[in-house]
Amino acid sequence: MIETEEIKNKVCYCGLYCGNCGIYKGRILAMIAADLKELIVAHRFAEWVPEYKKIEFSFNEFQKGLVYFGDKKKGPYCQAPCKEGGGIPFCKIRLCAEEKGIEICFECKKFPCKLFSQFLKKHPEVIEEKKKFKELGTEKWLKLKEGDSRRGYALATGKYYNKSKRKK
Repeated sequence: MIETEEIKNKVCYCGLYCGNCGIYKGRILAMIAADLKELIVAHRFAEWVPEYKKIEFSFNEFQKGLVYFGDKKKGPYCQAPCKEGGGIPFCKIRLCAEEKGIEICFECKKFPCKLFSQFLKKHPEVIEEKKKFKELGTEKWLKLKEGDSRRGYALATGKYYNKSKRKK
């Protein structure tokens, strides 16, 4: 069982949860890329697709891309939560929250501020998360977020990707 402090560390200042990100430690995207590569190899696509289908891209480069995205350590994935240096290094929200000494923007009396408005255009669901956070309290909200993470939830698509459901 993961300790509450470890779960808390996955909460970004903006209110998003690293554990619900498909690129956090490659937890979803790397799995899907590796699965796709496995299917392509199993169907021996490299042997016949480039000639038979006359594709408009380099099949070899495509396969290199799958290897790249399938590698949890070398792919374009955060290896640490936002508060430990992961995420966008020049994030203005992070700088503001650190300056104010708050753990999450939901705690700020000025939430949502002007700085946050651009972010909300891309992530309007954060307002709903704030409501859940206030309603449930920190501990219950964290457990909800970690539960979604364990079930393979990816915020970017709003879908669940769970390897255990796809076992042979």
